[in-house]
Amino acid sequence: MITSTQLDGIALVVGSGRGIAQQAAFSIACAGARAIIFADMNEETAKASAEESKQYATHNEYEAVHFTVNVTDEQGVQDMVDFVIEKFGRMDYCVNGAGIDNGTHHPVAETDISNFDRVMKINTRGMMLCCRSEVAAMRRQSTQRFISRNGNGNKSRDIGRGAIVNIASANSFAGLPGKMCYTVSKHACMAVTKMVGMYFSCLFLVVRGGGGG
Repeated sequence: MITSTQLDGIALVVGSGRGIAQQAAFSIACAGARAIIFADMNEETAKASAEESKQYATHNEYEAVHFTVNVTDEQGVQDMVDFVIEKFGRMDYCVNGAGIDNGTHHPVAETDISNFDRVMKINTRGMMLCCRSEVAAMRRQSTQRFISRNGNGNKSRDIGRGAIVNIASANSFAGLPGKMCYTVSKHACMAVTKMVGMYFSCLFLVVRGGGGG
């Protein structure tokens, strides 16, 4: 849990029905978020994660909601972001963690193209669609000021319009035998992260990629 960090504001965590994205959401709740939107393709796991997060929350008015989304669907992703803005007025943090591993180990010459397309569509296209809609919403927001509680004498500082974290992988930087589909998709995810960060850092948006293993 991120117990030494204060994260006031509204967070959208995509793919938070389970896995790393779910744990990231729990840590954000522990760090003081005002509200978290648990977005996942599986409505049941998203709802369960939202409910479980309440035991970690430290904000007195914490709210957890769930949203069902297919990250490969352009309109569905936009609807998700619109839902957050309509309900909470802004979106301060986004974690994009929806993704799959093809679950097979085959030599390059035996790679299943339909499986390759499926993994790329979810892992890479899905992340790009999320980033595109999130950035479009964040760049319309005013910048926020943050009051630190960790040794800075409660001084405030400008933290910008928002922060986006894309969950990547060790496979974003190196290959693994038999993991053609997953490795290529995760390399592409890091490229998406770099491009989004390149174009929007001037708008006081923070975009980062984190390896998930």
